[in-house]
Amino acid sequence: MTQLAFNIMVFEDAMNSVDELAEGLELLKWGADYITNAHYNDTYIVGQLGTSAIGPISKTVELDVDFNYWGPPEEFEEWVPTGLPHKAAYISPDNPSSEIIGEYSAALAATAISWRKHNATYADELINHAKRLYKFATDHPGSYVTSRDNALQWATFWYPSTRYEDELAWSAAWIYAATKDPYYLEEANKWYTNSTDSWTEYSWDEKGGGLHVLLYTITKDPKYYKNAMVYFNQFLPNPKQIVKFTPRGLAYIDHWGSVGYSGNVAFLMLAFAKAVGYESQQAKAMTTFAIQQINYALGDYGYSWVVGFGDNYPTKPYHKSSYNSYIDYPMRGEFQDKVEGDFSESKTKQRFILYGAVEGGPNIDDTWYDDRSNYEYSEVTQDYNAAWTGAIAGLIDFYGADQFEPYTDCELDLGWSHKNASTPPAWPEDDCYHTCNKGCPRGQMKSSYSWKLLMEPAEDLSKHLEVLYPGKGLSKAAALEGKSLEDLKAMGIVNEDYKEGDPYQEAIVVKHADDNYEKTPNSATKHAISWSSFGLLVYSLLVLCIK
Repeated sequence: MTQLAFNIMVFEDAMNSVDELAEGLELLKWGADYITNAHYNDTYIVGQLGTSAIGPISKTVELDVDFNYWGPPEEFEEWVPTGLPHKAAYISPDNPSSEIIGEYSAALAATAISWRKHNATYADELINHAKRLYKFATDHPGSYVTSRDNALQWATFWYPSTRYEDELAWSAAWIYAATKDPYYLEEANKWYTNSTDSWTEYSWDEKGGGLHVLLYTITKDPKYYKNAMVYFNQFLPNPKQIVKFTPRGLAYIDHWGSVGYSGNVAFLMLAFAKAVGYESQQAKAMTTFAIQQINYALGDYGYSWVVGFGDNYPTKPYHKSSYNSYIDYPMRGEFQDKVEGDFSESKTKQRFILYGAVEGGPNIDDTWYDDRSNYEYSEVTQDYNAAWTGAIAGLIDFYGADQFEPYTDCELDLGWSHKNASTPPAWPEDDCYHTCNKGCPRGQMKSSYSWKLLMEPAEDLSKHLEVLYPGKGLSKAAALEGKSLEDLKAMGIVNEDYKEGDPYQEAIVVKHADDNYEKTPNSATKHAISWSSFGLLVYSLLVLCIK
């Protein structure tokens, strides 16, 4: 989230010029609303939902939970073993995590910057949460790596934290960027000084590279410029370069997520190049590096690491729900060990194209695996994708937005033709983002009907949905608002004699709709493809760059 907001802060005009800004803002609001709901008081804050495993239940065995489920996410609660609920793990004064809470705070402050011109009241609400979260993180310093909570202990196994000071600097810096309150700049500098180390990666764990660029961008302090150049010289041709490269030119920080890491650095270099001026000598070296890393990942050497892009791209990424989707799950009802075996060992391609997802990366010798079982190389993650969105937007900014046409997803195979898919929305003609129609004004977000749904009053929801689903607007709105079956009957949307039956049947008896409410998903959930939203944003920006 914070990274996506960073993309928008630096390259907002580029994203807006190709009609991608609304998509980014919608994603940010989804995430910000999630975090503010997790922060329902200042004593107990939800730090994680769910757990990867329970245990160990013996000296050598643990009981996998989330990691032992291979079906569609809509059915997880029905499957979850031993009757375990999808429990929340809480951060509290007695169970602190300055990393998680600091990142929450940073994400909300960064989102507030992006949203202020569209909804100042909402931005103020996010800043209020961000400040309170920062206070909590600094009043109760500590790391989740020492947590006694089982779920957070397993998070430590997969995502060990190096330190938390950089997340506190990250939080304070973003609050300063959003408010210009000098107190938070002092706080950011304090934690920044305490945490500065030999950073190389820029990731969910290490914020150093991002801090150099962010703090220089918002202050122009020479100290941050100097530190940024020290950081970048690890990658650029010079006597202090320490990062290894594959024979074909990929900056190789780690075998697990190598393309993601190089994309993160590419974003930072493009953002810094813009801050110092594209014509400077330093900026030219950085834009050259960024362009080369992006071109490598897009297939200049025969293999694209972005799903759906180019002629030769990953067909078997490690992503469960694009393989076992709610509407196409052949092994439904089988034991999960069998489902896992099929997922890992089958040569079957993903059943739906995960457009825009950035896969892990190659070996150090540039060889690759199009194989779900080699997840260190084939998995897709949001942290691989987030900065990639900014890197592609950076290229649009660097080359000039007037050289690119606004994007439309109308020609993508989003799965609506699948026999089990629900009816696609009837996008109006003036929505050039979701249709193949031309002529919409460039950079006007109102041309996206989904943006209109987000921004206009809730009481107009059924009216807007009626445009997308003729004859079903009222029932769609009720379903999206979480109305129960009894509510729908009382509203006259569903017949009184309607009975819930097989949760997978497609035909149900209702007055105004045939797929609104019951245990089957609504239209949005039943959408044939469970792609990463970050992924689709990356894909669309890539198409624009190539065009």
